Amino acid sequence: MLKTIEKTSWISDNGKWKIYYHIFEQDGLIQADITVFKLNSRGKYDYFTSNLYDEKLPKYVKGEFEAIRHYVDVFRYPKKVKEQTDEVKEIVEDLMN
Repeated sequence: MLKTIEKTSWISDNGKWKIYYHIFEQDGLIQADITVFKLNSRGKYDYFTSNLYDEKLPKYVKGEFEAIRHYVDVFRYPKKVKEQTDEVKEIVEDLMN
């Protein structure tokens, strides 16, 4: 059974790109569907890719795509993410003292 955790989309680069993601749990595994659409000449968004490594993606769109992949890790590995966050907090506190 598919259980949606989060899904949303947003516009990037003044409307030229639309990025959609859907984070879901299926059979006990956290997965994500990330899709990029490009604005066509008729003002509609056409499917562009679901592949982060597509060479035609602009750098900033790749960066947003990669950020979503890291965000998904928060749901996949919550304990590990919390531990890393706590480590960073300790380092920052040490540096400030």
